[in-house]
Parts: sequence; C-alpha cells; structure tokens
Amino acid sequence: PDMRQHRQLSTCVDEYQPLQTSWLIDLQDADEAALFRDTEHVDAADAAAYQAMMKQRQELITELIEQEERYIEDLERIVKEYVVPFSRDSSRPTSLIGKKGAVFGNIEKILEFNQTQFYPALKQIRKAPIKLGACFLEYERQFSTYSLYFRNMPSQEQFLQTNKEYFKLVQMERLQDPNPIETYLLQPLSRMGKYRQCLQDMVKTTGDSERMQASREELESAIKLVRFHLRHGN
Repeated sequence: PDMRQHRQLSTCVDEYQPLQTSWLIDLQDADEAALFRDTEHVDAADAAAYQAMMKQRQELITELIEQEERYIEDLERIVKEYVVPFSRDSSRPTSLIGKKGAVFGNIEKILEFNQTQFYPALKQIRKAPIKLGACFLEYERQFSTYSLYFRNMPSQEQFLQTNKEYFKLVQMERLQDPNPIETYLLQPLSRMGKYRQCLQDMVKTTGDSERMQASREELESAIKLVRFHLRHGN
C-alpha cells in the first residue's frame, strides 16, 4: 500500500471513537481470582455459576494462546522460506522483480507485532482471561497493520495467480511443502476471524452482573476493534 492509503487508514483509526485509552490497564501478572475475592454476599448458586464461567474463560484463553503459538510459527515459516529468499531469487519471473510488497504485503510487520508484543501480553493474562478485551484495546493502533495487509490482498492474489507456476515450483521442489503459499498468506485474515470469535465467546461468559460490566464493555469494544480492521481492510 502507498503512503496515501496509510494516511487514509490512520484517519479512519483516529475517527474510531468507541475505543478509548481509558480502557488501558496494567496487565502484568494478572490473576482473575484476585480480581473477585469479595464473595461475602454471593449465594452458593451464584458462586457456582461464576466458577463455571471462570472455567470457561480459562479454557478460551488457553486455546487462544495455543493457537497464537501455532500462528506465529506459520508466520515465521513464510518469512523465512518465502519472503527473505524472494528478493535474491534470480529464477523468479521478471514480473515479480521489485514486487515483494505486492506479493507479501506487510506480513513481516504482523509477525513482529504478534511475536514481540501481542503474544507476550496474552501470556500475561493467562490467569485473568477476563482482561482479554483490555489486552486487545491496549494494542489498538498496532492492529492497523492487519488493515494494511488486507488492503493489499487483491494485488497479492493477482500476482500469485499470474505466477502460479513459479510459486508451485518453490513449494514443491525447493521447500517440499505440502501446503501452497496461499495457505500461509491467508493466515492473518483467518486469525482475525478467530480473534473475533474468541472475544464473542468470552462475552458470553461474563454474565450480566454489575461487577463484570467494565470487563464486558472492554470485550465488546475489542470486538468492534477487530470488526473495524476486517471491514477497512476490504
């Protein structure tokens, strides 16, 4: 994407009012059990229901972190095996010379963000999954890297299609990889869809109690954030 597209996207993000910096909290060493220790006025049924929902939240965050690890591995693989060698591959078609950005977009930036910032933050809230919404909102601006990637996908698809024989050769003969390059290049789009689903599932575990209102609002704002970048990337 050119600088004009980047400026337009930045303007869109600036105008996205529901996301407020007041959501930001300290995620270090978060422990959900420590957030809600006041159970003096909670009856047994309510306590059991809360424990059940807390278990569901723990399962969701555990699955999300495990998925994130595999996602980063896939991004690392395409950067190492496709992106890095691409520019120095003398056998690539002339139509691909100077087209690294058109083919791969900013996937290296996405890897850097998820690997060095978002993934460590997810691990910090492993014991307090109710803070998942706040975790997403803390990295509101960094998620714009996804919008930029999605905007480049039509160009990416065009170059992959017109040079499919070359990429097939790289996949089968050089890398001996059963998965085509498209499998990896679609990972960011698929990942954002999974983020949205996880956040929606997490909202269902918050119930309607007043003490969970702030966390519920954070999760709902995080869903809007993900939808925003999915929408503005297309």
